[in-house]
Amino acid sequence: LDEKMLLFFEQLGIDIKTVDKILDKNGQPISAVAKAKIAEKIVEVIGGKLNPKSLPEEAAHFFVALLKAQKHPLYNSMYNNIEQYEIYQNIITDKRYLEAYKGEPLSKFKDEAIGQVIVEHIFNQEHGEETPAKIIRVETGWWPKIWNFIKKIFSRAVKGATNADPF
Repeated sequence: LDEKMLLFFEQLGIDIKTVDKILDKNGQPISAVAKAKIAEKIVEVIGGKLNPKSLPEEAAHFFVALLKAQKHPLYNSMYNNIEQYEIYQNIITDKRYLEAYKGEPLSKFKDEAIGQVIVEHIFNQEHGEETPAKIIRVETGWWPKIWNFIKKIFSRAVKGATNADPF
């Protein structure tokens, strides 16, 4: 999975940068092992500390940014309904996210939760596992639409057809 993520990042012109610590917007260290810097097209990672979901999670942040930038109806639907999901409730009460998004608008927490939903499915799809219903309410029909969007973007990246900036 990490190889696929690295290829995806490479084809979209997203650099992976190894750092000693992850910093918030004010330059203060936060308890994260990776961070997507969408505007700079960089993923910062702390070498040796990544877990199997680290790169897929950062890729998910770029997927969410693509959906948002394209004003995709799927993003609007997910954004408007994400508060109903346990994963959103976990994020807005998690000390790590409260620390990372201190002073940020609620939209940052919602985008994080949307990204978490995506990464859970990517990870589970790759490992042939079902995503627990308590994480995401699969009956909404989001997942097939998200997966088709991701495959479309990834297909273009793998074919090298991403000469234009997707953001």
